[in-house]
Amino acid sequence: MTDVDGNVYNVIDINYQCWTQENLKVEHYVNGDPIPTGLVDSAWLNAAIASTGAFSVFNNMPGNKAILGLLYNHFAVKDSRGLCPAGWSAGMDPEWSDLRDYLGGFNEAGGRLKATGTLSAGTGYWQDPNFGATNTSGFTALPGGYRAPNGSYSLKGYSALFWSTNETGRYRELFSDSKDMRRDFTARGAGMSVRCLKD
Repeated sequence: MTDVDGNVYNVIDINYQCWTQENLKVEHYVNGDPIPTGLVDSAWLNAAIASTGAFSVFNNMPGNKAILGLLYNHFAVKDSRGLCPAGWSAGMDPEWSDLRDYLGGFNEAGGRLKATGTLSAGTGYWQDPNFGATNTSGFTALPGGYRAPNGSYSLKGYSALFWSTNETGRYRELFSDSKDMRRDFTARGAGMSVRCLKD
């Protein structure tokens, strides 16, 4: 898959679903309009109050983009101009549930989705212990972290958080110390990773 900025992503087929194997890193909507970025904490919060899409690089460190992708608020995910290319989306909640169920359910799917290796061993990007990680699915989930609605950053190395397209701000989370795949919801002004699913 190639996004509007020319970034090329490997894809993987998992039980008749075709997912990108990397977190999205596009900086423009499909129509070419730029997605607001570089926002200080107050501006990030104001974007959410105004229901405006935005993205961040974790801790404003450009090197994080290449490996971990970008953190988008949910308004960017749902913007009518499109975040994923035509024919792709961030996946609806039931599609994420299908993925989880196929990979063993709540207590097992996380391990089968996570990239292997740890930072301390120099073999990956997860913090110890990266419990149960096998990546048997080929999804290669990376712990891109989180930007809170107030602008603060956390969880890089510890959690992979992925938006779905539900209006409620539904997301999925994987953990460094667990094989679980949690389903939850949060404020739409939070910044999380995005994976694209072929329609």
